[in-house]
Amino acid sequence: LTPKRAIRDVIEALESGLKAVIPAVPVTDTQKVVEPVGASSKIEKVVGQVDRAQLRGVQTPQGFHWETAMRAHEAGRELLAQGVELTDDAGLVEALGEDVHVTPGSALSMKITTKLDLVVAAEILARPDRYQSLLEE
Repeated sequence: LTPKRAIRDVIEALESGLKAVIPAVPVTDTQKVVEPVGASSKIEKVVGQVDRAQLRGVQTPQGFHWETAMRAHEAGRELLAQGVELTDDAGLVEALGEDVHVTPGSALSMKITTKLDLVVAAEILARPDRYQSLLEE
């Protein structure tokens, strides 16, 4: 469902000379920092709040110059062996100390991980006329 515009933005940024580019959207939910309360795994206490103005939800497609991606994955093997948590290719590049740049993402660039995600995606695909303006962005 990722709009062509989001893909084109990543490609154009790479063609401009950037080595690592990821699409992302502003985080709209309030983000809380929590800690466990007692032995219960269900109850947590809020101990802080993160400024969401600086947060972005990272999406795909992530784009990298070939050499940058290869160096990142080589270094990633060693980092994983050391127990460093790496959740995406951009994190591997960041671990190298390289800059990663962000282009505007899209709400349509959904990550399908839950049943609800699948229902929403199926709805959009089943009724393209209703969502045409979003699909063409």
